[in-house]
Amino acid sequence: MATNPASLNTPYIFLMGVVLIAVVSLFLVIKPMIESANVLKEENAKNTQTLKNKEEFYNSLSVKIEQLSALPEVEKQIAAVLPDTDRTQDTLRVLNEYATQAGLLIASITNNSSTNDARANAARARGDDLTVPSEVRTLAFTVGVSGAYEQVKLFLSLLGKSPRVIDVKEISFNQVGTEPGRITAQLNLQLYSQYTSRTPGT
Repeated sequence: MATNPASLNTPYIFLMGVVLIAVVSLFLVIKPMIESANVLKEENAKNTQTLKNKEEFYNSLSVKIEQLSALPEVEKQIAAVLPDTDRTQDTLRVLNEYATQAGLLIASITNNSSTNDARANAARARGDDLTVPSEVRTLAFTVGVSGAYEQVKLFLSLLGKSPRVIDVKEISFNQVGTEPGRITAQLNLQLYSQYTSRTPGT
């Protein structure tokens, strides 16, 4: 009996159809899962970046807090070096303190700040370059002291170590003839303060 080739291929065609349907069905099921996984992956990456950004922000915030907490101490240091007052009594207190430590006698103090201000203002009006910024006022004093050479030397050393900037612009010595080993010295000093419009000594 002759066999019909079409009848022989029918089971294979049916099987291929079943497999194809299964593959399509599986793809339709897996595709949403893959898409969901990709979405989760993207969200995880975003969350990771957000956490990193937050961590960097908190780190920078910690640094800023430390900087802000240090400001009062910095302000104290600036105030010691460059006070916001130009009162003569503050200068006298500093000089008397160092003279006492050195064992010196302060014979005289002359405040030349007004004359110095006039010179500085004239220089600014001429357009001259000044070594001191306009926001800083230069206080000029001539101080006369007497004592032993070592005492004067110690006094100068204390001035140089002062937290407040004190420049010795000029110094001259004289021997006291009636007292061997004793000298007098005249110092031209400059101190500095943050500029104010007050008159020196007020």
